[in-house]
Formats: sequence, structure tokens, C-alpha cells
Amino acid sequence: MRKEFQNNFDRTKTQERKSDKNYIERTFQIDKNKKIINSTIADFDFQTPKPIIEAILERAKKGTYSYTYVTDDFYYAVKLWYKKNYQVSLNSKQIKLVHGTVNALHQLIMGLSNEGDSVIINTPVYGPFLRAIKNSNRLPIFSDLIWNTNGYLFNIEDFKLKIKNFKPKIFILCNPHNPGGVVWNKKLLIQILEICRKNNVLLVSDEVHADLTLKGKKFTSLINLMNQDDQVIICNSANKTFNLGGLKSSYLISKNKMLLSKINNIFESNSLTSPNVFSIPAISAAYTNSETQKWLDDFKDFILENFKLLQKKLQNLSNLEIMNLESSYLVWCKFKNISYLEFTAKAKESGVIFSDYNDFANCSENLFRINIGCSQKTLNKICKILNKILS
Repeated sequence: MRKEFQNNFDRTKTQERKSDKNYIERTFQIDKNKKIINSTIADFDFQTPKPIIEAILERAKKGTYSYTYVTDDFYYAVKLWYKKNYQVSLNSKQIKLVHGTVNALHQLIMGLSNEGDSVIINTPVYGPFLRAIKNSNRLPIFSDLIWNTNGYLFNIEDFKLKIKNFKPKIFILCNPHNPGGVVWNKKLLIQILEICRKNNVLLVSDEVHADLTLKGKKFTSLINLMNQDDQVIICNSANKTFNLGGLKSSYLISKNKMLLSKINNIFESNSLTSPNVFSIPAISAAYTNSETQKWLDDFKDFILENFKLLQKKLQNLSNLEIMNLESSYLVWCKFKNISYLEFTAKAKESGVIFSDYNDFANCSENLFRINIGCSQKTLNKICKILNKILS
């Protein structure tokens, strides 16, 4: 285990949501002097890899931070990353740098559908999917996933029926799934793609957790499966992988030239053009430096160790089900024989807050998410609290 993973990095003075005491007090009504483990925000408790920090600092030293443009360095970095990690050859025209994935979802829904159109999502799912649909005055359609501790099951028959009945213009897929941590397999993805083709549904695939696919599981991007005429857009980012969410930079990929032209027009018409001055140096360092790749491999091994530790520490709790983790550092759980209000009150009183059903679309009250992107010392504290609450 890397030394840097043995202790949490002190983020209390970085003015980031996960650890800022004033933010936690204001958001969760918790006295800022109370020691609290914030397991809600989906980022990890360690520093961003050093090559990325150094690239940002080097750019900061230049002493000017004026208007930017998308340089060749960005395209080279993304193409290299996809070739190396996903065996995909991209060209620069297939890639669009955007201002964060959630903003991109809003732009795509508003620009590629009309008010009153339906948009289908698998639920429960990452809450901003639903917000993007509602904020755009579109009708959300839910195709519920089937709970299984080995990983969510995709209800393909329900999905086909909902598409037939509601005729959605867009389907937003989450792969790997957040919050379930499941990596959808190639066979299923081919089925989904065929259904969307047949019904003329635009398929937007959020793949921001792909780089965090754990050992023993293979991730397949829809970019591997689509042809040049398919209405498919990939959303991805280095943010989740390397704790870069504050830079607000993501990217879209598609092979469909007409669709790419529409996307470019959407962002141009909304003046979403110049990237954050630090985003391209950060992405370039993340995707081209061999040290960051080694860091990521070690980080995924560490997360797998943490997941096994979590399973071991909580194995005797009959009131808790833990879904198998295939990607990321976010563990999806279900509690039983205790109310939501009692569970959350006891957790907060004991010094931990979790991401609960309010953070996800169409989610049951007894589901919650644990962030295990932390030191094992912190994880042991979380497990001790859960054993106390659910025993």
C-alpha cells in the first residue's frame, strides 16, 4: 500500500465541500466543532497525484490567466488514454471539451430534445440526471433496476416496454452505474444499443467512473460498439479518477458527425467555449504521465482492499445488505428493520453522514452509499458506527 493512502490528507482548509466545516454545518445542520466523517461527496480523501499538481502549479507560475482555447495537448491526451486503456482509436474531431458532466447533460437535453419530450433513466441513479431532465421541462421516465447483492440487474423487458409506451427522445445510461457500482457487460450494452437504434432514441452514456473499474472486471465503452450513424454520445472526465471536480472540465465523444455538429452549435450558442485555464494542463498530466497511471493502478488495488475490509467488518450484520463493488470507491447498501429517520439520526450523532436516498432519483429510503475512498483508519470508524447502529 502506498504511504499516501495510509492517512487522510487534511482538506479542512481547502474550502471543498467534503471537508469544509462551515459548509458541513450549513448543509447538514451539524455544529462545525463536532468531529464528523463526511461520506456523502464522491471524491477521495487523498491528494491528487503529484504530476497533476505540478502541471497546475507550473501553469499558475506563468502569472496570467486570460482567455483560453482547446489546444492540441488536450486531444492528444484523450486519444492516448483511450488507445491505452480502452483500445479505441479516436480522432480529434470526435472529442468535445465541455464544462463538467452535469452541465453537459443539461445542454444535451435542452439542445437535442423539445420541452415536453420524455427522457428515460434507470433508477435509482445519480440525482443530477433527474434534475437535468426536470430543469429542462422534460418528462422523466423511470425503468427500475432490480436489486441484487451481486450487482443490479438491468430489466431489459421493462426498458423496452417503457420505450414503446412513452417514446422517449433520450436515454441516459450510467456505466459504470452510480450508485450501484455495477459495470454493465458487453452483451447487455449491445442489446441496449439495438433497442435505441430501433426506436430512434438518443443514447447518452455517462462513463465517468470507467477508469475506476476494479480488478477482475472489464469495462466496455459504447464507443467500442457504436457505428458512425448511431445517435450515441459518451460523457467522460478525469475528475472522478483524480479528484479534479473543481476544475469543471469534462468531455464528450461521438462518431456521429451530424450529432457532433449539433453539439458544437449547442455549446457555441450558450457561450460555453473557453476552458478553465488549468483544465488542459491537468488532463494532459493525468492522461499522459506514466506515474499517474501507476498511481491509478495502486489506488484501485487499495479500494479493493478497502471493500474487502468493509465486507469483513460488517459481515455479521443481518440488517445490512452490501452490493458487490465493480467500479469506483462508492459502496451501495441497504439497511433493514430500522427507519430512515432513526438510521440517519444515529449515524449523525455517532459522527458520520452518508449519501442517502435524497441524493438519487426514484430511490427507496433504506438505501445509502458509503465512500470508501479514505484511509483504513477512517473506514474502521465507519464500520464501528454501522455495527453499533445496526446490531
